[in-house]
Amino acid sequence: MKRFIFIFLVMGLLQCIPVAADSVTVVAPAVQKTPQGFQGVLSYITVVTQEGSGHIYIDTWPLAEVDIQGSARLAVQVACEVVNQDWKTYDFFITVRSDSPIIGGPSAGGAITVAVIAALQGWELRSDVVMSGTINPDETVGPVGGLYEKAQAASEVADLFLVPEGQTTIVVEETEQVQQGPFTYITTTQKEVDLEEEGRTMGLQVKEVYDIRDAVYYFTGKRIEPPQIEAKPIRTDFMKPYAQEKLEQIRKEYESAQSEIDSYTGAYKKDLETLLESAHEEIEYAGDTFDHRNYYTSMSASFVAGLYITYAVNLFSYFEGQPVEDIFEGLDSYLVHLSEEIQNERPYGMTALQCIAAAQKRIIEARDYLQEVEDGSDFDYIEYGSYAQRRGESAEFWLNLSRDYQEGDEIIELMLKNAASSMVNTAELSLVYASSILPQSNLLEEAAATLETAEKAFMEKAYAASLFSAVESKVYAEVSLIFYSSDRSVIAERVDRARERASSCIEESRKRGIEPVLAVSYYELAESRTNSIQSLIYLGYAEEIASIYRYIEAQPDTEIAEGGETQGLGSEIIPVTIGSEEGALFFLGIGVFVGIGVYWVLSRVLRR
Repeated sequence: MKRFIFIFLVMGLLQCIPVAADSVTVVAPAVQKTPQGFQGVLSYITVVTQEGSGHIYIDTWPLAEVDIQGSARLAVQVACEVVNQDWKTYDFFITVRSDSPIIGGPSAGGAITVAVIAALQGWELRSDVVMSGTINPDETVGPVGGLYEKAQAASEVADLFLVPEGQTTIVVEETEQVQQGPFTYITTTQKEVDLEEEGRTMGLQVKEVYDIRDAVYYFTGKRIEPPQIEAKPIRTDFMKPYAQEKLEQIRKEYESAQSEIDSYTGAYKKDLETLLESAHEEIEYAGDTFDHRNYYTSMSASFVAGLYITYAVNLFSYFEGQPVEDIFEGLDSYLVHLSEEIQNERPYGMTALQCIAAAQKRIIEARDYLQEVEDGSDFDYIEYGSYAQRRGESAEFWLNLSRDYQEGDEIIELMLKNAASSMVNTAELSLVYASSILPQSNLLEEAAATLETAEKAFMEKAYAASLFSAVESKVYAEVSLIFYSSDRSVIAERVDRARERASSCIEESRKRGIEPVLAVSYYELAESRTNSIQSLIYLGYAEEIASIYRYIEAQPDTEIAEGGETQGLGSEIIPVTIGSEEGALFFLGIGVFVGIGVYWVLSRVLRR
């Protein structure tokens, strides 16, 4: 019996010690601040992968800020996409060690991505290669600072230093101390430096890399060829009858409004005519895009034209003496009833889910607009009430469209709730990471606003709207990273890459029998835009939404405890890692403690 207890204890102890699949260490140069200025230092990053459930464990010393955590999380995501692995089937243990406090964790993102890929593939890394560069969601390597100091540190251990594309020519600062009588002046000047030339004087070859696949080649000698994707034309033909009906309706509304305002002789006639001119421009654009078979773009323009018309007509009624309460009589009850109807609509299939998400989001916006008028003036009431009126009509359109696509199995609300919770968490971490390394911008403000919308929708149990709003927030944060780290001359190339990815995801969704109506609609909007940033945003939406079925299918169909983790890259823990001796001792200590406890309990039981 004692032998049985001993064997049981040994087996339990062994189960407490994680077994790593592969361990890879990469050297990443960094900078530290000293009294004499910035100085290059080396950090050592070890990545261990093992079978698991998608958790990311990070251990840093000296302690690092959130940017290294966000960088590591993004590195795992990109690495798994590059080698076509499912991150949910692995746990990742990342250890960062440096002799000195280092500044800026994002510059190690590229090196971490290379290490994760090597660990997943079981490849060895060249010890004479080091790298500095951020990692972007589209696999490209982004710019970093302090490259001159990093090159000096890299020359101590490496023969090849990989830097982001376009950064072999850098600007460095030189300080000079000048003494004039009792006063000491310090002057700072900037000069342009050829990093390749400077590297040669250090015995270091400096080479630019465009994306992570280039970096992997220099570290391993192995090429990971990108998938051959041709962006196929994506048409919204399913939207044609709706777009045609809406365009005809708006043209009639415009003619009616034009007739009313022509008869108006008051002081605000010019203002009303300006609104109708804007409506007319949108109607012309809607007709033109319809003729070019861009039916969703045509629908959007018709809705915008309708907003101008509604605003003008409501103002006209007010100027003619009608109280605002009478103008919007029944609007509140209409929105409440519509909201209940949308909330009660159950999604059967991913296509219906996308439509319901659009309906939920728009009805929330409509109610928010109406709340804006509570403490405002009559003119505020008319402006926001008009918005609410048209947004409600848009919500009703998407609700009716969802009913045309109700087919397949019902998507369980609990899985949808878990997916929304996980995506909100992921979007929040993406925003925190982007905000920690980028200056404030309109893109980050939009990311924050849509994240707030996602959180509000979740509290209202509009889980579809919450999920898709969180996706929008995540896309805004990711596009801000891509835009900030890209030279304007290569933005078009980034758009082409995003187009290929979105097109591929849409085609893959269709192969599974899912018509990704919302993804296709955003794809078309991207194609109709001349602004590259808007195109990147819409293509990012299209890619994420077309692939949303994978995210939902990965969710548990049981309740996630409050404060517990969800299955997503957003769930991140920062304990001791097993990539170090301290980590192994930590888990060993737990095993011994548990073993002693089990031995004591079993001994007591067996003596009875």
